[in-house]
Amino acid sequence: MSQPPTSTNPWTAYVTARMAALIVESKSINAAFGHNTLRGSARELFVKQFLRPFLPPQIGIGTGEIINHLGQRSRQVDVVLYNIDRIAPALVNGSDAGVFPWECVIAVIEVKSRLTAQVWEDAHLNAYSVDQIYRGLAEPDLLIDGKRPNENKLSTTPIPYYVFGFDSDLKEKTEIKSVLNGTQSFDIGQEGARLFSSFDALNRKAREREEIQQLIKTHPPATPEQKQRLRELPADDFYTYRSDVLGVCVAGKEWTHGHIRFDDVVDPRYAVPDHRTMSRWNFCWSTALSKEKLEDVLHFLGHLIELSCEMPKCTRHYSLARYLVEPK
Repeated sequence: MSQPPTSTNPWTAYVTARMAALIVESKSINAAFGHNTLRGSARELFVKQFLRPFLPPQIGIGTGEIINHLGQRSRQVDVVLYNIDRIAPALVNGSDAGVFPWECVIAVIEVKSRLTAQVWEDAHLNAYSVDQIYRGLAEPDLLIDGKRPNENKLSTTPIPYYVFGFDSDLKEKTEIKSVLNGTQSFDIGQEGARLFSSFDALNRKAREREEIQQLIKTHPPATPEQKQRLRELPADDFYTYRSDVLGVCVAGKEWTHGHIRFDDVVDPRYAVPDHRTMSRWNFCWSTALSKEKLEDVLHFLGHLIELSCEMPKCTRHYSLARYLVEPK
């Protein structure tokens, strides 16, 4: 077996050695039992042996669904990073599985043994289901001393959503590709390019939905085939929020992500004097390729550590007492 990468920095050397061993272990499990069996093992390896030892102590790691105080739930997600100091999630029998109020969530990570085109389609649907939990919540429009309560402020900061894979079904050779995103061109890795291709596929499905709906409008009624195809396509507003997937890491190959910008803002309409918000995301994409020190994994872990510091500031002004009162 090849030796793990070396580094003059002991902490970096330790992280890369751990991940190098995990990559070998995941491939061994996959070779013995196949991809379907590895799904739970992949998450367990990633969380217990990679994330938990290196994230700050105030960051919890769980799995389950993200909720809001109205009782709405996301789809099941693999890894939820949450702020322990904010509110305790409802966990099952002391395990790490449960439901997580969106106000304490720092990031969501899908962990896969191998990334495929189907994985990306599922990831977009999962990210969309998380998005729907916190966007545009219908809050009472109350005024206290002429200002709205802090908890009535709508969220403008998305919950970052990432995909991590121990492997990919793309060819072994790692290379940079130039891709277009609107009018901008970015040089990114192969898996990042596939992520962009999945965005394009969603656009094509959106156009197909619009064409079917327009055809039904001009030539009613809808045929059984048209009704079936509309059921197969995601909901209309799904396509609006697909960009909340903020990055992908393939262990030992690449870390491709959109850049994030945080700002402190003052909004005189609310009682809170100022708050942190993620003002821009995915406005510039870049890739760190893996070399002798597993730079991709190191960059990804560093990114999560930074989010662990900044994301709690974006939701500190919300009152969580609303979870204790049944919505009217």
